[in-house]
Amino acid sequence: MAKAPADSGAVNEPQASTSEPAKAPAGEGNDVGEIVVTALKRAERVQNIPASISAVSGEMLAQRGIADIRALTSAIPNLVVGEFVGSTLITIRGVGSNVDSGLTEPTVAVYADGLALPRATMARLRAVDLERVEVLRGPQGTLYGRNATGGAVNFISARPSKELTGKVEVSTGSRDALGINGFVSGPLADGVYVRVSGGREKQDGIVKVLNTGQTLGGVDAKYGRVAFLLEPSSDIAVDLGLRYERDNAPVGYQQSINANRFEIANGPSVATHEPYKLISNNRLAGFKETLIVSGGINWQLSDALSLKYLGGYIDHDSYDFYDPDGSSVAFSHVEYDRASKSISQELTLIGDYEGFKFILGAYFFKEKANNIFLTTFESAHPSFPGSLRFGARARITNMALYGDIKYSVTSRFGLNLGLRLNHEDNDFNQFFATASTDQTVKATRLLPKVAATYEFSPDVNGYAQWSRGYKSGGGQFGQGSGVQPPYRPEVLDAFEVGLKSQFADRRVTANLAAFYYKYTDLQFLNFIPEFTTRIDNSDARLFGVEADFRFEATDHTTLSLAPTWLDGKFKDRVVVEPVTGIPYNLDGNRLPRAPKFTVSAGIEQRFDLGGDLFSELQLNGNVKYSSTTVLRFFDLNEFERQTGYALIDLSASVMDADRKTRLAAFVNNLTDKAVQISSFRTANGYYGNYGAPRTWGVRLSRQF
Repeated sequence: MAKAPADSGAVNEPQASTSEPAKAPAGEGNDVGEIVVTALKRAERVQNIPASISAVSGEMLAQRGIADIRALTSAIPNLVVGEFVGSTLITIRGVGSNVDSGLTEPTVAVYADGLALPRATMARLRAVDLERVEVLRGPQGTLYGRNATGGAVNFISARPSKELTGKVEVSTGSRDALGINGFVSGPLADGVYVRVSGGREKQDGIVKVLNTGQTLGGVDAKYGRVAFLLEPSSDIAVDLGLRYERDNAPVGYQQSINANRFEIANGPSVATHEPYKLISNNRLAGFKETLIVSGGINWQLSDALSLKYLGGYIDHDSYDFYDPDGSSVAFSHVEYDRASKSISQELTLIGDYEGFKFILGAYFFKEKANNIFLTTFESAHPSFPGSLRFGARARITNMALYGDIKYSVTSRFGLNLGLRLNHEDNDFNQFFATASTDQTVKATRLLPKVAATYEFSPDVNGYAQWSRGYKSGGGQFGQGSGVQPPYRPEVLDAFEVGLKSQFADRRVTANLAAFYYKYTDLQFLNFIPEFTTRIDNSDARLFGVEADFRFEATDHTTLSLAPTWLDGKFKDRVVVEPVTGIPYNLDGNRLPRAPKFTVSAGIEQRFDLGGDLFSELQLNGNVKYSSTTVLRFFDLNEFERQTGYALIDLSASVMDADRKTRLAAFVNNLTDKAVQISSFRTANGYYGNYGAPRTWGVRLSRQF
């Protein structure tokens, strides 16, 4: 778990709070337990929270070359990320998004400064100008509501500072990477503070189209952010934010995993199944554009009571033009347009009394979303000339009331009770060619949480809890054979016990957790040849044990180890394999993206160099091993799974004496391992994507 940087300013809560909990200075050898997070909507010492949470500072993300959530897997245990035609599929502890069809929503909630990013295409926002990233494992239904079944990821931006400061950073690296970013922050007037940040980044993609020279999966991004902090009095603070990002790099594509029928018929000059290579008769294109507007108010009513408001508007558009057959044969091409506009309002009352703490909240969310495919048939397709347009539209309305109470029964024993009343009223329209059908899905759910905590000593705390997570049901894509019924909501009951402990003057941290998850109506994707998909439901269960160890051997040497064991399987459910038409009983099949064993190990070493220009050298090494990962729930052959693998990441940085000039270098995936991260099957063959190959970079920054 990374320490927050000493100069990062106030901690920004997910509700755009203005509270400023104290943090120990970064770099001290015994401050691991003093890391403060706001993942549960109040500032708390991470070791005191009865839940499994990881936090990584923005400084550490930059040093290790972690530019977005896809690369965050190297820093966060139990986090697995896949991709599907420009969508990011996130899994935590084996629970996550295995579908991106129709208008299904994420299973792991992703937040930017407290605002929910409701679509899987939004998670690729650049990890720049961040205070930190917090990752919560397990259902977060009480405080976060629907679509946080697997957990939550919070990207928390740096806030305006009360003294003038700024930074400029330039970067370069593999695949012709070039970038520049920076910020300026400080006071405009008494009680008025501003932070302006932005940047421009370009990098060639990880996949090369052999017959055209085009690269896919790269970066062509420009981004900017303006944040204001207004303090009209000592009791009231207002946060205002505006963020914009556009990336013109084509990221929607699918590679052949095996020799598809075009390669078999015509040879490797027409199609290839080599990793990071593609052949296409089209030039692929695409963009992702996101605008986020936010406003928050924190009113400190008394020493123990505060009222907070957070409101926001998100406008997002994702467009991909790609070749679904992965060959130079003029067969077909697809235009995939996904748009979302949403508003949210949240009001929370937070009390912090001796022996009694509470959070009471009200939440409102409304979204308009479209998911539209346009397939154009080319000369080699039997339906040439022609095209087919199909997809789904949604109007989402969600309202909730929630409460979370912590009561100290004795000085050591405490109870935590939570409850959320969640109501949604969602309208869907599915269409296929000229056919169109309207559907409405309404649901009211109670999402409870019951937890007990016990303090064995000031640095050893145990907990046991039961909580319920909920993921919305919804409308399907249209299909030619008739109307598809809505898919059912997904419910997860989670039982967890854990121990959070520190020893030896807090130089040793040992956190343990064991959990059992019971799925009702797990949502998973099934392909319907030739064009569309269907979301099915099945029951499932998952057992798991995880540990997170950290040892500060000296003031300059830190070791970490995080092993996890998972056993996640489907229960009795017969599903027809769509390409062969053969029915399979999934009973006992492993859940996708839930490897049985993973382990992350790291070492951080700091050296005092003693000079003015070269004052401190920091070296980091991290290894992550994963056993076989199932990618397609049938798990029929080697194309539907990724065998065990290890990834090695290295980074180094050197700073001057005043810690304002930093030169950092990193190399991720040192051994250049091609790791398959998705798989699906069509009549043409298997398609999917791979994680990034070996990637290196150098960053030079100057702070003032």
